[in-house]
Amino acid sequence: DNDLKLIVCQKEELEIERDSFKTKYSKLNQELNKMLNGNEKHVIDIEHILSENRYLKVKMNELVQEKNYALANASKYKDLLQTHRSAYNRLGKVQSSGTVLTHKQVQNLLKQSYLVPASPEIDNDLRSIAEALYENLKDKNVTITHQRKTNKVLASRVAELEKLLAETSFSSKSDQTNTLINLLDRTPTPPILDSATSQFINSL
Repeated sequence: DNDLKLIVCQKEELEIERDSFKTKYSKLNQELNKMLNGNEKHVIDIEHILSENRYLKVKMNELVQEKNYALANASKYKDLLQTHRSAYNRLGKVQSSGTVLTHKQVQNLLKQSYLVPASPEIDNDLRSIAEALYENLKDKNVTITHQRKTNKVLASRVAELEKLLAETSFSSKSDQTNTLINLLDRTPTPPILDSATSQFINSL
């Protein structure tokens, strides 16, 4: 009997505690609904709001971590560019001197001049970018070389045309002079008048 009474008492205490929690839950929902200016008849699910809040906090932490990671990568790339600016200058001097680097020479230059990053993926990306830039410069250098050869051919052709034009002009002038001389030669010489004829003409 004592055990039964004890169990009944515990049950009543649990029911009272349950009812109190229900009352608190209902009051909290009503107060929250009033704060949000919602419909008082519609009870807001606090658990849903709390779970959504936890989800948003997790997403915010992930975004903060991604932002910090991006800033760290940007700072690392900036330091890498500033540290190895002299390597770019050396590469520019070689290109401006007119010599063309081979693929192996570029790889050796990268190995000697650049600090290899900790990540192999970043290392491969940087090397791929550098090799792509080298190939682009090489193609442009070949194009410029062909353009120079074409310009030389055109210049020699223009010189030949100018020479031919000068010779044609000189020949034309010589032909005109010869034609004028021939016309003068074919012009009849006026007859020489005697003195009596001259006097008769003058008297007229």
